[in-house]
Amino acid sequence: KEVNGYVNQHFIKLLSDKDGLTACQRIQINSPKYVGTANIFVSWTLDSNVEQVLYTLELYCNQYNLPLCSTFFWICDFVFKQFDVDNDLT
Repeated sequence: KEVNGYVNQHFIKLLSDKDGLTACQRIQINSPKYVGTANIFVSWTLDSNVEQVLYTLELYCNQYNLPLCSTFFWICDFVFKQFDVDNDLT
C-alpha cells in the first residue's frame, strides 16, 4: 500500500505524542550522521507518495553531483512537532 504524506504524518505524530520529539530530533538521537543543517528546502503535497519523493531527492542529488552524506533536506513532516505544529510555526 502506498504511504503518502498524510499517512507519514499520522505515524510521526503517534511517536511524537509519546516522546515530544520531532522525527528529526529522534533520528538525531539514534543516528546523528543522518541529520544536519538543511541546505535544500523541499515543498511537497501531502498526497505525494513518500517513496517517490525520496527517490526524486536522490535523483536530484545525482543530477547535481551532490554528496548524499552531506546534503540535507528540510521537509516539514520531519521538522515540525506533529502534535504541536502551531508552536513550531511561531
